Amino acid sequence: MGYRNIFIDEIHRKAGWAEDLKTLYDEHEVRVFFSGSSAIDLVHSGADLSRRVVLKELPPASFREWLNIRRNFNVPRYPLEEVLSRSFDLTNMYAELHPLWREYMREGGVLYPRSGFYDALDNSIRKVILEDLSALREVSVKYETDAFKLLYLVAKSAPFEANYSRIARALEVSKNMAIRLVGDLSKAGLLIVLHPCRGGRKEPKLYLTVPLREFFARKGFDTHRGALREEFFVNHLKNFGPCYLKGRRGEKTADFKVGEWVIEVGGESKGRYQRPDYIAVDGLITGKGRVPLFLFGLVY
Repeated sequence: MGYRNIFIDEIHRKAGWAEDLKTLYDEHEVRVFFSGSSAIDLVHSGADLSRRVVLKELPPASFREWLNIRRNFNVPRYPLEEVLSRSFDLTNMYAELHPLWREYMREGGVLYPRSGFYDALDNSIRKVILEDLSALREVSVKYETDAFKLLYLVAKSAPFEANYSRIARALEVSKNMAIRLVGDLSKAGLLIVLHPCRGGRKEPKLYLTVPLREFFARKGFDTHRGALREEFFVNHLKNFGPCYLKGRRGEKTADFKVGEWVIEVGGESKGRYQRPDYIAVDGLITGKGRVPLFLFGLVY
């Protein structure tokens, strides 16, 4: 009877893969499952696959998935609306999970064995930069060095707006090259680029994919607690289309807008003086719009 299902991993590494995939699908009665780098537009690469492919993005393992796989919990997914409206009930149900979000930031996202975790992660980052991004442009030794320097710069900083001129000076590259590096690393899934809510030409905020901040922290600096909180939040809600709120110079605003909600991220003593709809707090206190931060890790 022959094969009915064909599975191909890292298809983007084969020259002419798009045409081969189109031929395989059109001329044989088989189902083809394939994976490829997020740095590449798999559907529109070369051959027209858009009418033949159902494309699924595989995001990093969420806090909930990591708990279920690494700690043998059985936590279901909760819609964002339920996390916001039932924060008191969910906190009572899952209070024991709260201290584990910091461990998730160190060893979550990717499910490598704990022994040699950071060595495997280092190899993966280098592979993404050297191999996956080579599909977009020629990757030289200097490009690799600059990409790592940019990731390191984001990791050791508090959450910051991506002033491309400042990045260019820090990396000793042109402003256009700084913009290109941010775009490439975002396409590759290493950086998360968050734009201001009002659009315009204001520059975005940059966040790292979990657990890259803690990976680079091994170089000898303390991670910024506020950056970790925001990064946990952004990593889990990035598919909800968040944007960050930018006030006038010196004006304090709540951190994010997600759909119709304005949500601020902060410590347990965070007040409501910035008038958000909700506060994602690093703690277990609920009420008055407070939602424990770790609960946002249950939305997928």
